[in-house]
Amino acid sequence: MGTPENRFGEVLASKYRLEDLLGSGGMGHVYRAVNEHNGGLVAIKVLRHEHAENAQVVDRFLREARAANLVKHPNVVQVLDVGKEADGTPFLVQELLVGEDLAHLAARRGGKLPVEEVCDLLLPVIDAVAEAHARGVVHRDIKPENVYLANGPRGPIPKLLDFGISKVRAPDLQATEVGMLMGTPAYMAPEQVQGARDADARSDVWGLGVMMFELIAGRMPFDAQDLATLFIAVATKDAPTLLEVKAEVPPAISRVVERCLRRRPDERYPSAAELGRDLRHAMEGSELEPTGRRSISPQALAFAAAAAPVVPDLIVPRAPRAMTELPSLPTPVDPRGVTAFVTSAPPRASRLAPDAALSGVGLAPGPSTMTPAGTHQGWGVRPAREVADLTPVVGMAVVGLVAILGAGLLMQLAHRPEGWPVAHFAFAPSPGVAVGAHAAMGLVLVALGLTYGWRGVRHWRGELAGGPPSAIFNAVIAAGAFFAAIEIVSAVY
Repeated sequence: MGTPENRFGEVLASKYRLEDLLGSGGMGHVYRAVNEHNGGLVAIKVLRHEHAENAQVVDRFLREARAANLVKHPNVVQVLDVGKEADGTPFLVQELLVGEDLAHLAARRGGKLPVEEVCDLLLPVIDAVAEAHARGVVHRDIKPENVYLANGPRGPIPKLLDFGISKVRAPDLQATEVGMLMGTPAYMAPEQVQGARDADARSDVWGLGVMMFELIAGRMPFDAQDLATLFIAVATKDAPTLLEVKAEVPPAISRVVERCLRRRPDERYPSAAELGRDLRHAMEGSELEPTGRRSISPQALAFAAAAAPVVPDLIVPRAPRAMTELPSLPTPVDPRGVTAFVTSAPPRASRLAPDAALSGVGLAPGPSTMTPAGTHQGWGVRPAREVADLTPVVGMAVVGLVAILGAGLLMQLAHRPEGWPVAHFAFAPSPGVAVGAHAAMGLVLVALGLTYGWRGVRHWRGELAGGPPSAIFNAVIAAGAFFAAIEIVSAVY
């Protein structure tokens, strides 16, 4: 068997004739090939032979086929076939994509794109990720290099690539171990940086938020020269909002991205479905919904996962020896161009975009029902709004009860029968002026109490960061404001 450059003309599995080397990466090579049975052009990803006896690397390589078998979506690259060479080296057969990835498009355009174009290009990808989440698949490596813009008859068709490090919630497909670091550092969520094995759909939401921030602002949310600095920033600092770095961004778009980039997973969108829902609201000018309100009920998600087709495990060659430890990731390093697997990154040598050999190449035109970029309504299925949601009612009840009880407790502990004659102490006015001053101050305090009460409700609903603890804190401030209003007004009677 020759080198990757001179394998042209070889036939794999008595079916696929290799025609050209499209790219190479640390794990494998990508070829353009022709199916000699029907003449169709395909892209074939072949694992490097030195990895063929490493069971963990082989499993990662083949996991993309397993995930693609679960996630059937027009904006996910199709895996058409799986096979093995004569020596047992596995390969994947994918649809051949022709175009460029989103990272190359942004680079050609100066590093950033208009807000509307970013939304139109990413909404189909968000829908594809939402479908993956509904099937129990977490991508874990969301980045512009993994979004391919295929040439379609009416414009580019975005395709999500590389499920190679995906996490699938199924007993025979789980491949995550404690302490493993998987993903591209600049797009990794805080819980991924910490190596948490429970990284879930909300980790993908973070990656989508970083990608939107980068493409709109022309910079990353966190700038760092080495991985250590980057990881510390991601784990300990709040990301800036888009409005802070680019004032002309629509506030609603900035709010959507801010919700994606909250450090605590439970304060982000539960899945990409809710992100897509609110991004559409922002584009249409309608109100955003509470962050935690699910577009699809947990019962429906469980039913969809149970109804998903069974994916048989693939037969792969087993390594006769234990996996050797990979070298540590060198620093300083550009965090945007590294794919971290365990604690290392494979070297790159590609004529295409970074990770082309791992992500898939090009695209055949999509279904005829696809719409071109700029008309996002035609992509995917818009998530249905959740019907009855008692969370806002519960939040109002809790915040209101805390405010009332707090004010009542203060009345019992600190009430003065004569009230607080603040105006007399301030400038000793006439009785008439004192009455007006106390009334005005009382109204201001009531307004302040109502404001903090409403903020508490918004914290409870997930519209502001902090959740229930912040809601209770705001309710306590509201209680203090109401108590002060009572004391000040009672001083004039």
